[in-house]
Amino acid sequence: MTIDAVLSRIDTDLDTAIDRLKDLLRIPSISTDPAYKADCQKAADWLVDDLKALGVDA
Repeated sequence: MTIDAVLSRIDTDLDTAIDRLKDLLRIPSISTDPAYKADCQKAADWLVDDLKALGVDA
């Protein structure tokens, strides 16, 4: 893939990528507080699912 193709893809998918990042950041996953253990797992599961959707073998 050329640099121009990469930059074009970034421009095309930027809003979607920002929305996905916001979805992840809404999960209250504070790893040093045991009260958030379930949310940390939820965030980890979200990341695995998102990476799989992007074609990564996660």
